[in-house]
Amino acid sequence: MVLFAFYKLVLEQVKMQAFKRFYLLGILVFAGAIPLMNLSWTTEASKLSEVATYVLSDFGSKDLITNTLSTNNWLWFLYLGGVGIFSVRFVIGLLKLRQLIRQHHKIESDRYIQVLLPKLQVPYSFLHYVFLPKEEVEKGLLVKEVLLHEQAHADQKHTLDILFAEVFHIFFWWNPVIYWVKNAIKLNHEFLADQHVLSQNGEAIDYQKLLLHYSSLHSSHRLVSAINYSSAKKRILMISQTTSKASKWLRLTVSACVLFLCVFSFNKTAIAGDELYQGPLKSVSTKCLKQLADRGGKFVYRGKNISSDKALLLIRTQFSRLEVRIFTDEHKKAIGCCISDKELVSTF
Repeated sequence: MVLFAFYKLVLEQVKMQAFKRFYLLGILVFAGAIPLMNLSWTTEASKLSEVATYVLSDFGSKDLITNTLSTNNWLWFLYLGGVGIFSVRFVIGLLKLRQLIRQHHKIESDRYIQVLLPKLQVPYSFLHYVFLPKEEVEKGLLVKEVLLHEQAHADQKHTLDILFAEVFHIFFWWNPVIYWVKNAIKLNHEFLADQHVLSQNGEAIDYQKLLLHYSSLHSSHRLVSAINYSSAKKRILMISQTTSKASKWLRLTVSACVLFLCVFSFNKTAIAGDELYQGPLKSVSTKCLKQLADRGGKFVYRGKNISSDKALLLIRTQFSRLEVRIFTDEHKKAIGCCISDKELVSTF
């Protein structure tokens, strides 16, 4: 959300199309990777081993039995159901494109394959395939700039960006930001293709009129790059936009700062050894662990931080092979829980 908000406010209307392409793809990569980073300067395992000397073994099986259809289970069923639905949707989209390629007449060249469609519709591209209206091509009515636009999508391999975003969408379908990022990626593709066309033919006014002509047509495929995809108004404004070199460097610098702040604000924080006090709790129950989770206590398993939900589920399902240690502060208040395997403890 932070990275995308910065894009909308600072980058979207600036002529830095190549940088914006990789920035948008980077949003997906970094947003998934940053929370998994661990910037602790000390290793948790070495620190915990010095104070984790009190093994708590008073967990009874009755205390740990839960209904298999718990809230977590239902959430997993819902999530996996969404993954299945969007996976099927993605495959169907690919099959439809494959069917169009097989069924219609094709004109092959060294770098592109033109697929001629019988119905009048907006041209679009997928990989090195360019889908064009058959009647316009055969009668020589297809505007040169339209073909250049779709060939630019193919040359710059925009389809790979779309496929990457779609695969990411399958696993993060519940997150609204993924929808916004996908739309921004496609819009930036149009900016890039427009920029290429204007570099080949400098008639900006005529090209803007062409955009208005195609703005009323729509493409029915989510996986393609189509000339009318984005708002014609935004693209027309971008064509007439100018950005100074100093402004570009300033935005690049601020982008790096925002990413730097995100890394340090949202990374996975480890438990430092000096935060744990030697005073243990002599007895503990599942209720106690839940209270610890509610207070934001830290849970560590095999030297790595894990979520409280994962820790409680781990203890409930595998308590017979685990050793659980609770740590308190100087006021005897529980602040952390260390979970380890009995086999590893006995080895040490």
